[in-house]
Amino acid sequence: MKSVETQPWFIHILGGKINHVSISYASSSKNLSVIFGTDDLYDDNTTPRSLYYKVNLRNYLPEFVTIGFSSATTGYFYEINVIYSWSFSSSNLQISDSEEKKAGLVVGLSVGVCALVAGLGLFCFCLWKKRISEKGVEDPDFDLSMVEDFAKGTGPRKFTRHELVLATNNFAEAEKLGEGGFGGVYKGFLRNPSSYIAVKRVSRGSEQGVKEYASEVEIISRLRHRNLVQLMGWCHKKRELLLVYDFMPNGFLASHLFEGKTLLTWAMRYKIATGLASQQNCF
Repeated sequence: MKSVETQPWFIHILGGKINHVSISYASSSKNLSVIFGTDDLYDDNTTPRSLYYKVNLRNYLPEFVTIGFSSATTGYFYEINVIYSWSFSSSNLQISDSEEKKAGLVVGLSVGVCALVAGLGLFCFCLWKKRISEKGVEDPDFDLSMVEDFAKGTGPRKFTRHELVLATNNFAEAEKLGEGGFGGVYKGFLRNPSSYIAVKRVSRGSEQGVKEYASEVEIISRLRHRNLVQLMGWCHKKRELLLVYDFMPNGFLASHLFEGKTLLTWAMRYKIATGLASQQNCF
């Protein structure tokens, strides 16, 4: 800070008298004042001299300052100064409402930005983890073990999800044939080749259903028996597992045994029992 105003000084300042000086600053009015005088009542030049300057010290001083004394250079001359006493006092600094609001706004914005960045990071992590998980389901281990059968044309083929969505009218409830332990079974119609099919849709997120799906594909795809429903193909896409079977127009055996749709004679029941027994020999 540089002085921008001066005052005529005492002509007897070199007289070795005791002088007193007062430096004060009012933060409310931003007024800096300096008052210099002596205690000699018989001296005509004892009228205190004063300087006043309006300045905002916050623009010039840091948050923490040190109070002390310093002297100006006198060139080739020297002088002896004695400090008999000194004191320092200050009042509690109060932050204005506008400054408090400004500080609160800064803190609020900082916290909000940090929370937003953290939220976006968590969302990206969850999305990445979900994609990794879906990718793992897209290519299960049993997929590789069946590639040779597909190439030879001896096993069921892999359907696209689009084919099965069209065949089942997007898995409409009207096409639903029943509900199993791991998902529903839907009736569908394939245009090429022209035939009706039954699509078993394994419930999403069921780990047990995924294991059953893998076992069913591996076992049934290698079996050929007149009493077994033929597995035509399969599909896994976007964590959705689908099995495609020949459509049985007469419905499920359970519907005839327990729902009373048709009356089964003892001869028919015996034939069914022996057929099931011969089927077990395949396992």
